[in-house]
Amino acid sequence: MGELYTEFAYDDAFRTMTVKCDDLLLPFLNYTFGEHYDKTAMVIKEANEHLIDRGIEVNERRITDGLVQVSMDGVVKKYHTECESSSDDGTILIRLFEYDAQIALEDRAYNNYRLKVRFPNTAVLFLRSRRSTPEEMYVDIETPGGGCSYPVKVVKLNEINIDALFDKHLYFLLPFYLFTRESELPLMERNPDKVDELLKEYDVILSRLTEAVENNFLSAFSRGVIIKLIKEVNEKLTNKYKNVNERVGEYMGGKVLDIDIIKAHDEGVAEGEARGEARGEVRGEAKGDISAIKNLMKNAEKTFEQACELLGINKEKQNIYKNQI
Repeated sequence: MGELYTEFAYDDAFRTMTVKCDDLLLPFLNYTFGEHYDKTAMVIKEANEHLIDRGIEVNERRITDGLVQVSMDGVVKKYHTECESSSDDGTILIRLFEYDAQIALEDRAYNNYRLKVRFPNTAVLFLRSRRSTPEEMYVDIETPGGGCSYPVKVVKLNEINIDALFDKHLYFLLPFYLFTRESELPLMERNPDKVDELLKEYDVILSRLTEAVENNFLSAFSRGVIIKLIKEVNEKLTNKYKNVNERVGEYMGGKVLDIDIIKAHDEGVAEGEARGEARGEVRGEAKGDISAIKNLMKNAEKTFEQACELLGINKEKQNIYKNQI
């Protein structure tokens, strides 16, 4: 099975897109928080590992699914997002507050005997939800100096249909699409025709993803990441349904590159940065791109143009890199 076939497969998929694909993340933040970020927005990824101080010798290590800062037009905001695969049992809000409080403390300011903390904008994506799951949750805080509260935005996957996902550019949610059909998996296991219907839906999804790339709503690299994560998430979700698992896995396996484009991209960037540092250069981005292109050309037998498309490298950079390959 794929590398995300673990207990934390869904969290890992969510985290991968948050860290690797700004063009997936920004529309998701726009939808969730009512923002209007465009391609000029700058996304700064923050450390997602935090130590929860419980006043004991060994603090508890927690990893958030997504923690970023976004800057546009001189305004900087911090966003904390979590992916939840179980319907809310009342504990998610407690965990979110723990994370938020620690994030606020890590970004504290202290001046003239006054401590200032700023809580992030927070949201949770429920892959499964109940009718009773609210549109928004709240943390109310009472202090000796008065009370305050802040909202936690809620996104319920099962309330967003496939047309809305594309109309609102919510490509970020596509790896989890099968959750919207989860209740039908037992029937699919018994009826191959129902699996055929599902695969036709994925035909449409992949076709619309290609259109999104052609219309510059999405990079080819992010399209490749989505397809890889669809495969990985589906393997985990269907692991109790042998027939569905095999059919869907075989179908998606034929759509994924033999070489992992995420790994190829990261190895290229790391190599480029290392070379840049060794030569005293400020940035290794160009060398990272070139190394990633060479990796795909050699190991995946792609042409220069195909490699650039898969990595989301624009025409201007292609013209610069072509003479260096």
